[in-house]
Amino acid sequence: MNGIERVVRLLQVPRRNYATAITRNSYRNRGNLYSDKGVAMRCVRPDQSSITVTLHYLNNGNSTMKFVCRKQEFLLPVVVVLKALAPLSDKEIYERIVCHDHNNSFLTTRLEILLRDAKQYNCTTCEQYRAYLGSLFRQYLPIDESFSDVSAGQTLINKFFS
Repeated sequence: MNGIERVVRLLQVPRRNYATAITRNSYRNRGNLYSDKGVAMRCVRPDQSSITVTLHYLNNGNSTMKFVCRKQEFLLPVVVVLKALAPLSDKEIYERIVCHDHNNSFLTTRLEILLRDAKQYNCTTCEQYRAYLGSLFRQYLPIDESFSDVSAGQTLINKFFS
């Protein structure tokens, strides 16, 4: 394959567990702040089921993550998902992403914006972020009503993000 056939294949059935940076004008249609930049990844589990996750870059320096659940697209702030995945402080997240490259002002500025925007959700711990996600997506998950919001959030993470 070459030329346009390869581009179509990369968009329709991308390689498994391989991140692809894409510039598409259709990404701008998601909202006023959305740019045409994104990173798509088809994540495949050991049981060969897959989900495609796309990170969208916003013009204000923020990023959102798109995933599909029950044939509906959802956009979540990247930092909310990151803080729900692991119990890390803002300082630990900052240090792990920057990796001693404090001279990279582009990266450090964007990361500070992401961490500052996370404060608007009034969550401080990993469990609080999981509860927040669980309360938002409870109706879309195959769970019993007796599940707590934290358990619902953990189910969402296990099913779509890990």
